[in-house]
Amino acid sequence: MLIEPSLRRDTISLRKWEMKKASGSATSMYVLVGKWNSVAWRNALRDDETVQLWSFRINSKLCLALVKRRAKSNGYFIEF
Repeated sequence: MLIEPSLRRDTISLRKWEMKKASGSATSMYVLVGKWNSVAWRNALRDDETVQLWSFRINSKLCLALVKRRAKSNGYFIEF
């Protein structure tokens, strides 16, 4: 389950991708796939925006909460 900034709940897939380096070692990345474009559109996310992804469990089931970060302008926090 994913809880969006709009507080809508939906399902989304979390995948682990192994990115091979030229040196032979690998780096792991976790990515949200499937419905990400719909989530981004519904919550008016922009390419240059920073978000946080929090994880927690409910009855052993992995859940995620997507949080939009606030920008600081002239010393005050503002929501976008």
